[in-house]
Amino acid sequence: MIEPFVHIALPVMDEYSNLPRLLASLSLQTVKDFRLYVCVNQPESWWNDSGKIRICEDNQSTLSFLEAIKNRPQSGLGSRFEAFVIPENVPTINIEENSGGIG
Repeated sequence: MIEPFVHIALPVMDEYSNLPRLLASLSLQTVKDFRLYVCVNQPESWWNDSGKIRICEDNQSTLSFLEAIKNRPQSGLGSRFEAFVIPENVPTINIEENSGGIG
C-alpha cells in the first residue's frame, strides 16, 4: 500500500519567535513524507504604516531565518523534510492590501 504524502500550509504573520520550536517539532514527527509551505501573508503597504513596521521587520526575520535553514541542510530542516516559502521574493513580500493574501 502506498503511504499518503502530506502537504502542510503554515500561514505566518509576526511568528519569528515561534518558528524554531515549531520546526524542531516537525522534524521529530514519525511521518517524514511531507512538505511544509510557509506563507508570509503581509501586504507590501504595511511598510508605510508606522504601526505595522515592527510586524514587517519580524516577517523579514522569519524570511531570513527560513532562507538560512534552507541553505544549510545539516541544520536539520533540509535533511528531514522539504520546506517552501511563499512568496519566495525576499526581501519584499509584495501582496496587495485587500487581495485576501495567500493563506
